[in-house]
Amino acid sequence: MMLETHKENPAICHHEACSRESSPVSMSQGSSPSSGIQSEEERFSEVSLRDQALNALKGLQLHMQFNKHKCSKDSVSGNVLTELLQRPEIKNFLVQLSQVSMFDSEEFFDALPNDLQAAGVMRSLRYCFARTPVDLAMDLASLADCNTFGFMKTEAQELVKYVKRLPVDVVRAPLRQFIEKDRVLRLIYERSLHRLAHSVPHAIYPTSAYRESRGKIWRNEDASNIETQMDLCYRAKIRVVSGLLQNSNELANYYVSFGRVVCLLDKKLEPLYGEEIETYFRDNGIQFNLLSYRVWEKDKHIGTVEKILDDLKSLGVSRNEPVLIVGGGVITDLGGFACALYHRSTPYIQLCTSIVSGIDAGPSPRTCCDGHGYKNIFGAYHPPIVTFTDRTFWKTLEPGLIRHGISEIIKMAVMTDMKLFELLESAGQRLISSKFGTLCPEDKEFGAICDRIIGLSLADYVKAEYENLWETHQLRPHAYGHTWSPGFELPAGLLHGHAIGVGMGLSTHMAYDEGFVTISERDRILRLFNEMEISFYNPIIHKTDILWACQKKMIEKRGGNLCAPVPKKIGRSGYIQNMPRERLERLVKEYLKVCESYPRNGVGVEPKVTDVGMEECDL
Repeated sequence: MMLETHKENPAICHHEACSRESSPVSMSQGSSPSSGIQSEEERFSEVSLRDQALNALKGLQLHMQFNKHKCSKDSVSGNVLTELLQRPEIKNFLVQLSQVSMFDSEEFFDALPNDLQAAGVMRSLRYCFARTPVDLAMDLASLADCNTFGFMKTEAQELVKYVKRLPVDVVRAPLRQFIEKDRVLRLIYERSLHRLAHSVPHAIYPTSAYRESRGKIWRNEDASNIETQMDLCYRAKIRVVSGLLQNSNELANYYVSFGRVVCLLDKKLEPLYGEEIETYFRDNGIQFNLLSYRVWEKDKHIGTVEKILDDLKSLGVSRNEPVLIVGGGVITDLGGFACALYHRSTPYIQLCTSIVSGIDAGPSPRTCCDGHGYKNIFGAYHPPIVTFTDRTFWKTLEPGLIRHGISEIIKMAVMTDMKLFELLESAGQRLISSKFGTLCPEDKEFGAICDRIIGLSLADYVKAEYENLWETHQLRPHAYGHTWSPGFELPAGLLHGHAIGVGMGLSTHMAYDEGFVTISERDRILRLFNEMEISFYNPIIHKTDILWACQKKMIEKRGGNLCAPVPKKIGRSGYIQNMPRERLERLVKEYLKVCESYPRNGVGVEPKVTDVGMEECDL
């Protein structure tokens, strides 16, 4: 049997025997460098990535101090950047970084175990030769701004200012081209770039700096029987920030090298944030292209997706240009799905303006739209490259939408995180009345609690989603409340948060019946819903034909298994696999009695889409 290893380059290597652990580099043709280059890179590979970064930044610091007079001139050439790239500590650092596969990202985090920010910047720097000179300068400045290297950030910022003043055709072209156009740099880098192109093509000719693939093929001698394996790795980031548009260029920096941003915006947010977002980008020298859409629940269909696709094409969005999606859960689902389809995979950045998008739909890889009477029947797994959750946007949310979003946080707390559950109990109704502290910015302590709740919820959610990115198994804690609610959410005209709240409440009673939780644990969970005025009961559940039909569809969707997520103690996940119709009907009747003692019998405040000014979906 032969094994062939395929990567995104023409080289194919044949091996009689090769272990699964063999690296792509060792299995590629044409990857053997000359002895001189190999010995040089082997010598520097013995130095830790942290020390190499430190040496490179010290070299940058000295270089910028020595060339300060050149940087202050009105007219600039590329000499300062050229001479910086000639420095051996810079060259060896960049080449060494480029050899680390995305599949081996642990090397960055192991090298900087106490500086997550620095490790993240190194993951970006790894693609320096395929990205632009201004990206390189901004990444080096970001690295210098990290705790590990913060003493040299002044010089790094001077480099950014200098590079941004270079001609546009230089600033926006790949760094590799800048190197190849200079005779000295070409001599210094030529052999290393050649070696990288053959052994690590993602570092030199990537389609995207956020995805990397590898594969293996096994075949017999006459190739009549072929077995394959394909692996795809994504790189993404989630940021919890406050005042992003007022206090940070972090979002803008993703678009500097493109010179423009294409923004998909929920139309109802245009009068609230449209001008502020446009001003933010224009102040950073970035052209702003706005595409706004009405995105009520009734608009979550394939026609809206097609409209977005048409608009992206009309603006000539390129395959590696990140689209910016701003808004709540619906524009997130629709825009993300359109990006998944456009060029078969276009990156996008999510700026979340609602709790649902900030906690759940924003970082979710599950992009989708409704159709044929089904929720989310069309879709693709396509996570954003960056998700920004900024609670200052929540200041303009109606209380009904705050409750609706908190339901998603309770979901993760009940299923995975007792500490988060306790924080929700402690914060209570004030999360709604203060709109997550945005109405009392002077209360820094409560603001920190709000940020902690958001951060823990995101960490729990992303762990559940990204460790099972393509839903390759159905033990999914974040599907708590989603087994029966899709059947009644639209017929009852409920907001999604209230619909899954009802589903979670009923599922929690099922967990009690299963012996997973005690009666006191069940009631503690229901009390939290009640405190937040989120529905955990609705009369529509007594139409058990709806529940039963939904359960059958869900079993079909989940590969023949029910896999209904329920709590198994607060903060731990369990799954119910058997729910005959007789048991379902019995538990629904029992649950009515359980809810009778609560205000409104467990029906939440403003539970319907019409209560917050939206229209119900046409069934």
